[in-house]
Amino acid sequence: MTKWTAQGGGQTGATINGVLNGHPIGSFYMLDFTGIGPDGQNQFADTNGDGSILDKDRIVAGSALPDYIYAFYFNLKYKNFDFVANFNGAGGNKIYNHVAMTLFK
Repeated sequence: MTKWTAQGGGQTGATINGVLNGHPIGSFYMLDFTGIGPDGQNQFADTNGDGSILDKDRIVAGSALPDYIYAFYFNLKYKNFDFVANFNGAGGNKIYNHVAMTLFK
């Protein structure tokens, strides 16, 4: 597996995405966040049921590749007036917000 890690203030160097067999390129590989506990700490799912939260509990949490892309082009001409609108985008992909993770210490 090729992996890329989170770098910067407040980061642990944990793997956030990589090339995983059987999954799309750019898949996010991370712990399953279940919420904030009563002690104010992050809580993660124990996906393998061994009683501790370790690297083996990481899951594929989605892909940065879009499910669909779209484009719309409109051109209107009348005498000496032109109106052109061009819209395009992508959707269905997951986004990792590294800035939010850096600020959430």
